[in-house]
Amino acid sequence: MNQTKQEVITKGEITLGMNPSQAHLAGGAYAFRVIANPKHWKEDADPNEGLQTFQVEFQQGKVVKIQHLSKEPKC
Repeated sequence: MNQTKQEVITKGEITLGMNPSQAHLAGGAYAFRVIANPKHWKEDADPNEGLQTFQVEFQQGKVVKIQHLSKEPKC
């Protein structure tokens, strides 16, 4: 893996031309828990606000498309 690709992976970025392994290393699945400071956050604040969800399409082992997904409306 060349230095530039390694730097991009370290920054957590997925770029066109990555193989599935590199894309997983850069932006693999994760989980988190937020404990909001009540001095700074409303009680009903959404901890996911501002996070981006995306879908990555691979063809012949390379990233060919990165599609940002819109947020679903709250019920």
